[in-house]
Amino acid sequence: MRLNDLRALQDAPAEQLRGKIVLLTRRMDRRTDGSGYADVLPMRSSAASIAAGKGAVALLIRSIGTDSNRLPHTGSVIYEGGVAIPAAAVSAPDTDLLERLTAQPAPVRITLDLQSVAGTATSYNVIGEITGRDARPGVVLLAAHLDSWDAGTGAVDDGFGVGLVMATGRAHQAIRPGAASYRARGAVRQRGERLRRRQGLRGAGCG
Repeated sequence: MRLNDLRALQDAPAEQLRGKIVLLTRRMDRRTDGSGYADVLPMRSSAASIAAGKGAVALLIRSIGTDSNRLPHTGSVIYEGGVAIPAAAVSAPDTDLLERLTAQPAPVRITLDLQSVAGTATSYNVIGEITGRDARPGVVLLAAHLDSWDAGTGAVDDGFGVGLVMATGRAHQAIRPGAASYRARGAVRQRGERLRRRQGLRGAGCG
Protein backbone atom coordinates (compact mmCIF):
# COMPACT_ATOMS: atom_id res chain seq x y z
CA MET A 1 0.00 0.00 0.00
CA ARG A 2 1.72 3.18 -1.19
CA LEU A 3 1.07 6.38 0.78
CA ASN A 4 2.82 9.73 0.78
CA ASP A 5 3.53 10.50 4.42
CA LEU A 6 2.60 10.08 8.07
CA ARG A 7 -0.58 12.14 7.75
CA ALA A 8 -1.80 9.96 4.90
CA LEU A 9 -1.07 6.90 7.03
CA GLN A 10 -3.01 8.35 9.94
CA ASP A 11 -5.99 9.10 7.68
CA ALA A 12 -6.00 5.75 5.87
CA PRO A 13 -8.80 3.33 6.88
CA ALA A 14 -7.57 0.21 8.65
CA GLU A 15 -9.33 -2.06 6.15
CA GLN A 16 -7.10 -0.71 3.39
CA LEU A 17 -3.91 -1.53 5.30
CA ARG A 18 -4.75 -4.84 6.95
CA GLY A 19 -2.40 -7.59 5.83
CA LYS A 20 -0.33 -5.27 3.60
CA ILE A 21 3.13 -3.74 3.54
CA VAL A 22 2.89 0.06 3.78
CA LEU A 23 5.32 2.19 1.75
CA LEU A 24 5.73 5.89 2.65
CA THR A 25 7.35 7.84 -0.18
CA ARG A 26 7.60 11.46 0.96
CA ARG A 27 10.86 13.12 -0.03
CA MET A 28 12.89 15.17 2.40
CA ASP A 29 13.15 18.84 1.44
CA ARG A 30 16.68 20.22 1.14
CA ARG A 31 16.92 23.28 3.42
CA THR A 32 19.96 25.07 4.78
CA ASP A 33 18.61 25.10 8.34
CA GLY A 34 18.01 21.34 8.43
CA SER A 35 14.28 21.71 9.07
CA GLY A 36 13.49 19.35 6.20
CA TYR A 37 14.85 16.50 8.32
CA ALA A 38 12.55 17.33 11.24
CA ASP A 39 9.54 17.35 8.91
CA VAL A 40 10.01 13.73 7.81
CA LEU A 41 11.60 12.24 10.93
CA PRO A 42 8.24 11.09 12.40
CA MET A 43 7.87 8.74 9.41
CA ARG A 44 10.80 6.78 10.76
CA SER A 45 10.08 6.99 14.47
CA SER A 46 6.27 6.74 14.67
CA ALA A 47 4.84 5.34 11.43
CA ALA A 48 5.54 1.67 12.19
CA SER A 49 3.45 1.78 15.35
CA ILE A 50 0.56 3.49 13.55
CA ALA A 51 0.71 1.01 10.68
CA ALA A 52 0.80 -1.92 13.11
CA GLY A 53 -2.26 -0.60 14.90
CA LYS A 54 -4.14 -0.65 11.58
CA GLY A 55 -3.21 -4.23 10.77
CA ALA A 56 -0.28 -3.69 8.38
CA VAL A 57 2.32 -6.45 8.37
CA ALA A 58 5.38 -4.25 7.69
CA LEU A 59 6.45 -0.67 6.97
CA LEU A 60 8.87 0.71 4.40
CA ILE A 61 9.83 4.39 4.20
CA ARG A 62 11.86 6.43 1.76
CA SER A 63 15.31 6.96 3.22
CA ILE A 64 15.40 10.23 5.14
CA GLY A 65 17.96 12.33 3.31
CA THR A 66 18.55 14.26 0.12
CA ASP A 67 21.15 11.91 -1.36
CA SER A 68 20.49 9.63 -4.32
CA ASN A 69 22.72 6.64 -3.53
CA ARG A 70 21.69 3.17 -2.40
CA LEU A 71 22.74 3.59 1.24
CA PRO A 72 19.49 4.13 3.18
CA HIS A 73 19.39 6.21 6.34
CA THR A 74 18.18 4.26 9.37
CA GLY A 75 17.52 5.00 13.01
CA SER A 76 15.26 4.44 15.99
CA VAL A 77 11.69 3.20 15.75
CA ILE A 78 9.26 3.75 18.61
CA TYR A 79 6.50 1.20 19.17
CA GLU A 80 3.56 2.25 21.31
CA GLY A 81 1.20 -0.23 22.95
CA GLY A 82 3.42 -3.27 22.50
CA VAL A 83 2.45 -3.86 18.86
CA ALA A 84 5.50 -4.19 16.61
CA ILE A 85 5.95 -4.96 12.92
CA PRO A 86 9.08 -5.10 10.74
CA ALA A 87 10.17 -1.65 9.56
CA ALA A 88 12.93 -0.61 7.17
CA ALA A 89 14.20 2.32 5.14
CA VAL A 90 14.54 2.03 1.36
CA SER A 91 17.13 4.03 -0.58
CA ALA A 92 15.90 6.91 -2.74
CA PRO A 93 16.44 5.24 -6.16
CA ASP A 94 14.82 2.00 -4.97
CA THR A 95 11.84 3.95 -3.59
CA ASP A 96 11.53 5.65 -6.99
CA LEU A 97 11.42 2.20 -8.56
CA LEU A 98 8.74 1.03 -6.14
CA GLU A 99 6.69 4.16 -6.87
CA ARG A 100 6.79 3.38 -10.59
CA LEU A 101 5.88 -0.26 -10.03
CA THR A 102 3.00 0.47 -7.67
CA ALA A 103 1.57 2.96 -10.17
CA GLN A 104 1.01 0.05 -12.56
CA PRO A 105 -2.16 -2.09 -12.41
CA ALA A 106 -0.25 -5.31 -11.64
CA PRO A 107 0.15 -6.14 -7.93
CA VAL A 108 3.61 -5.72 -6.37
CA ARG A 109 4.93 -8.34 -3.95
CA ILE A 110 7.86 -7.62 -1.64
CA THR A 111 9.81 -10.10 0.48
CA LEU A 112 11.64 -8.69 3.49
CA ASP A 113 14.78 -10.21 4.96
CA LEU A 114 15.57 -8.08 8.01
CA GLN A 115 18.21 -9.23 10.48
CA SER A 116 18.06 -6.59 13.19
CA VAL A 117 19.41 -7.66 16.58
CA ALA A 118 18.29 -6.10 19.86
CA GLY A 119 20.55 -6.11 22.88
CA THR A 120 23.00 -4.15 24.98
CA ALA A 121 26.67 -3.39 24.50
CA THR A 122 29.39 -1.34 26.14
CA SER A 123 30.43 1.92 24.52
CA TYR A 124 32.77 4.66 25.65
CA ASN A 125 32.72 8.43 25.94
CA VAL A 126 35.55 10.89 25.31
CA ILE A 127 35.77 13.55 28.02
CA GLY A 128 37.97 16.64 28.26
CA GLU A 129 38.04 19.29 30.99
CA ILE A 130 39.36 22.82 31.39
CA THR A 131 39.72 23.28 35.15
CA GLY A 132 38.15 26.44 36.57
CA ARG A 133 39.19 28.56 39.57
CA ASP A 134 36.02 27.88 41.56
CA ALA A 135 33.99 24.67 41.52
CA ARG A 136 30.99 26.12 43.37
CA PRO A 137 29.15 27.64 40.38
CA GLY A 138 29.17 24.28 38.62
CA VAL A 139 30.46 23.17 35.25
CA VAL A 140 29.60 24.47 31.79
CA LEU A 141 29.14 21.30 29.74
CA LEU A 142 29.51 21.11 25.96
CA ALA A 143 28.47 17.85 24.36
CA ALA A 144 28.03 16.15 21.01
CA HIS A 145 27.59 12.53 20.04
CA LEU A 146 30.22 10.44 18.28
CA ASP A 147 28.61 8.66 15.40
CA SER A 148 29.45 7.05 12.10
CA TRP A 149 27.27 4.89 9.91
CA ASP A 150 28.80 1.59 8.88
CA ALA A 151 29.18 2.75 5.29
CA GLY A 152 29.95 6.40 6.03
CA THR A 153 32.55 8.67 7.58
CA GLY A 154 30.44 10.37 10.24
CA ALA A 155 31.39 13.74 8.77
CA VAL A 156 27.82 15.02 8.99
CA ASP A 157 26.34 12.89 11.75
CA ASP A 158 27.78 14.13 13.97
CA GLY A 159 31.20 15.32 12.88
CA PHE A 160 30.20 18.98 12.77
CA GLY A 161 28.79 18.78 16.33
CA VAL A 162 32.05 17.37 17.65
CA GLY A 163 33.93 20.03 15.69
CA LEU A 164 31.87 22.79 17.28
CA VAL A 165 32.56 21.46 20.78
CA MET A 166 36.30 21.33 20.11
CA ALA A 167 36.35 24.77 18.47
CA THR A 168 34.47 26.29 21.41
CA GLY A 169 37.06 24.96 23.85
CA ARG A 170 39.89 26.27 21.69
CA ALA A 171 38.23 29.69 21.37
CA HIS A 172 37.81 29.89 25.13
CA GLN A 173 41.49 29.21 25.69
CA ALA A 174 42.43 31.79 23.07
CA ILE A 175 40.47 34.48 24.92
CA ARG A 176 42.25 33.76 28.21
CA PRO A 177 45.57 32.13 27.26
CA GLY A 178 47.33 30.59 30.23
CA ALA A 179 44.65 31.72 32.70
CA ALA A 180 42.07 29.57 34.44
CA SER A 181 38.46 30.62 33.97
CA TYR A 182 36.05 31.14 36.85
CA ARG A 183 33.94 28.11 35.90
CA ALA A 184 35.17 24.72 34.75
CA ARG A 185 34.40 23.72 31.19
CA GLY A 186 33.72 20.14 30.23
CA ALA A 187 33.52 18.64 26.75
CA VAL A 188 31.89 15.25 26.22
CA ARG A 189 31.62 13.23 23.03
CA GLN A 190 29.19 10.48 23.94
CA ARG A 191 28.48 7.34 22.00
CA GLY A 192 24.80 7.07 22.90
CA GLU A 193 22.37 9.15 20.86
CA ARG A 194 18.99 7.70 19.97
CA LEU A 195 18.78 4.70 22.29
CA ARG A 196 15.44 5.33 23.93
CA ARG A 197 14.64 4.95 27.59
CA ARG A 198 11.71 6.14 29.69
CA GLN A 199 13.29 9.51 30.41
CA GLY A 200 14.16 10.18 26.76
CA LEU A 201 17.31 9.62 24.73
CA ARG A 202 20.42 8.26 26.41
CA GLY A 203 22.71 10.59 24.54
CA ALA A 204 20.56 13.62 25.27
CA GLY A 205 20.34 12.66 28.94
CA CYS A 206 24.04 11.96 29.52
CA GLY A 207 24.61 15.28 31.27
